[in-house]
Parts: sequence; C-alpha cells; structure tokens
Amino acid sequence: MEFHAIKLRIVEKMARKEFVGASTVAVDDVTNWLPSHAQGDAKDALNALERKGVVVTPRVGYVRLSSMENAVEWIESHDGDVPFNAR
Repeated sequence: MEFHAIKLRIVEKMARKEFVGASTVAVDDVTNWLPSHAQGDAKDALNALERKGVVVTPRVGYVRLSSMENAVEWIESHDGDVPFNAR
C-alpha cells in the first residue's frame, strides 16, 4: 500500500467516524484500520498528517481531526471519497 493511500484511508475513516472535537481515537486503533503489511507506516502517516495540520494529538497516544472542514478539503484535494456525513 502506498504512503499516500495510507494517509487518505486514515483521514477518510476518521471523517466517516467523526473523530473531531472532543472525540479522539487511539493511535493503535488507527493502525489496526490498515492491512497488516501497511500497519508499520501508519504512525509515520499520522505524523505527516499532523505536520500538514489535518490531525492533532490532544494527548499522548490519541489523535483527532483538526476540523471536519480541513479533513474534507484535504480529501478532495487528494482525489479521495468524502464520506456522506462529512459534507
């Protein structure tokens, strides 16, 4: 799985499950969303997304989207499928 595809899958799933605001998800759970051969790159993908401002880490070991608007904009700019509930 490509690094770009890993980031896109993470952001799409976080948007679909609405991990924004006070709702967070454990980093270990995010890695389990991916196939086993891609799980090693999940933390690097989360770090890259944090540098871009798409996700934030409110406390150690947990992540959330910075905002739903940023996530939708990022997904659209990378030719992903925006979840219906995020529009």
